[in-house]
Amino acid sequence: MKKTNLLKIARMLVMFITVISLSNCNETQNNNEDKNIDTTSVKQEVKKTREELIVNRDTMHIANTDSITSFENKHTPEITVGNADEKGFSKIIVKVGSNDIVHPSTDEHWIDFMTLYIDGKEFKHIENEAGEGSNQHEFLAKVKAGQELKVIIGCNLHGIWENTIIVK
Repeated sequence: MKKTNLLKIARMLVMFITVISLSNCNETQNNNEDKNIDTTSVKQEVKKTREELIVNRDTMHIANTDSITSFENKHTPEITVGNADEKGFSKIIVKVGSNDIVHPSTDEHWIDFMTLYIDGKEFKHIENEAGEGSNQHEFLAKVKAGQELKVIIGCNLHGIWENTIIVK
């Protein structure tokens, strides 16, 4: 009789442990569901933060071309066109900053976009996140002498700057 009672108690213990385990599994699943992150809202929050950090959209110009300041050099895009390769593509290098003054790229101060136009048509648009990306980009394009290359950049703090060259 003792064995029978022991077996009954053992079965009841197994059932009790099973019920507790299942209950804990369900509770863990419910807790994990509460912790799920809506990635859409996270992306919107990142975008909102980026937009909040872009505080100047004024179009800026070099005030006096005879006496360009380091501030103006730092924000003026420099455009260089390399020789065409065997397929007719030239490397177009755009660097933000000129005369060896390079624009910073930090979380607080960066170039948030760069757009290259060829003869007035948008060729490529690049957006950078705060502190990410490079202040120099290279493009491959078929260009020939006489075409106009224009680059417009946006500094999150100091506005919109541009430069235009004619391909030689």
